[in-house]
Amino acid sequence: MAGFKRIIIENHFKKNLTQRKLCFRSNWELSFASFLDSNTNVKNWENDYRIKYLDRFSNPPKVRQYLIDFRVIMTDGNILLCEVKPLKSLEMRVKTDSMRYKHIHATNYLKNLGKFETVELFCSKIGWKFFIVQKEGQGFKFYHWDIKSKRPIML
Repeated sequence: MAGFKRIIIENHFKKNLTQRKLCFRSNWELSFASFLDSNTNVKNWENDYRIKYLDRFSNPPKVRQYLIDFRVIMTDGNILLCEVKPLKSLEMRVKTDSMRYKHIHATNYLKNLGKFETVELFCSKIGWKFFIVQKEGQGFKFYHWDIKSKRPIML
């Protein structure tokens, strides 16, 4: 995708032991990695965790890969999948006069619906938890994805 921001760094994090180089797509992701590394409840983490999902919005439907921003293993044994994303990007409509931007946003919105539903079902089957994480001030807020209402729900 043209113009997609990438921050590629050598891994200096203490709780990510499996990856030499890390690719972040936003400063929020980089900040979240630092948050995870300093959190005493986190045992270890990795970024760009891959799962496959069925893209029902493509014609014909296709199996695609989804790079979830973070897989986090907690000290209590729980495993979390975290997608770092501003909640505004999860709204169905945006205020703009640009038809091009409206089309791009609508396409991304539908793709996110499919991905989040797949991840939520995947996690519920194997006992993991899925969160959408938004940076707010100096911290982060965690949201569950509600499949029925197709929106994030604050914890």
